[in-house]
Amino acid sequence: MSTTVPSPVRIGILGGGGIATAHLNAYATVSDRAKVTAIADVDPEALARREAETGAKGYTDFLELVKDENVDAIDICLPHHLHTPAILAAAAAGKHILCEKPLCLTPRRRKRSATRCRRRA
Repeated sequence: MSTTVPSPVRIGILGGGGIATAHLNAYATVSDRAKVTAIADVDPEALARREAETGAKGYTDFLELVKDENVDAIDICLPHHLHTPAILAAAAAGKHILCEKPLCLTPRRRKRSATRCRRRA
């Protein structure tokens, strides 16, 4: 994982639901430093709404979004049970990661996620 991040940081948001609104609003306040370039959601209507709202590239599968070379950092706004697979996928792709709480549902998953992230650092 690169320690140098371009400016603005290119953000990929996983999940276009309610909490994503707060994150999108926050990114809008620092548009000179962060830009949402991709968003993933399994709900086609939610995805279409977020694409229109942000101009970001849409994905129906977050596993595809994390591979996007135009994304530097992944913002995980998914239901709790999907945090671990999203963290693991983002780490494997060498992305920086921001995850809503809880990080993981069990201590074992947390340890696995932390280990994977450390290996990529």
